[in-house]
Amino acid sequence: MMKKFLLKAIILTGLFSNVYGQDLNQAPGNYGLTSVIDGAVPGPGFYLMEYASYFSGKVQDFDGNNVKPNGTDELEINTFLLLNQGIWLTNQKMLGGNLLFDLLIPIVNLDTNDPYDLVGKSGLGDIVVGTGIQWFDTKLFGLSFPNRLEFDFILPIGSYDDEGGTKPINASSKYFSFEPYWASTLFFNKDFSMSLRNHLTFNGKYKEISNTEVQVGINYRLNYSFEHIVGTSVNLQLKVD
Repeated sequence: MMKKFLLKAIILTGLFSNVYGQDLNQAPGNYGLTSVIDGAVPGPGFYLMEYASYFSGKVQDFDGNNVKPNGTDELEINTFLLLNQGIWLTNQKMLGGNLLFDLLIPIVNLDTNDPYDLVGKSGLGDIVVGTGIQWFDTKLFGLSFPNRLEFDFILPIGSYDDEGGTKPINASSKYFSFEPYWASTLFFNKDFSMSLRNHLTFNGKYKEISNTEVQVGINYRLNYSFEHIVGTSVNLQLKVD
């Protein structure tokens, strides 16, 4: 029973929650899906975007050792994410910027290596709804510096069925998260720019284990990239998340 609990706690803190960002050692969130010219938006309107991401990695414990639930075979998780995003950037002014609304609907496919069968449900991930302000005309050191402040709510309503604790890897995290972030792009000239996105995520408690509460806690991370346009249709980028 203790081994089952430890395995579930380890996976909880970094595996089945990653329908949004897919880094296997973190709470749900954006781990590099958006970085390039992140603070700049064309203008008011409604935008639809779609992101695809594949990640494969071995599960590690808190000491950085590969997890072997059966004592012999390392556990590896493969995830494919299709993230659908809709943004409505309004003409409504607020604090000198434009009010916006954001919706993200992730679809995720999860798989484990043999001999493990730990996936409960793939499918709909946890939906993200948010609102914020986009500033277009701000300057930094006299340079164009569009930026955005947004407040996102990650709702634990995705696909989930742990089958009594035997399949702890699911599309939903089963805990609520609140994530404010600030994204910005600094244009050095018409060809060179740098973008940043700072996230701060507050995670709720996971209560699917009987008589137990587990909480990932507060998470900070930074996505950044350097961009250079080399032609009318080519944009080179150096991106680190």
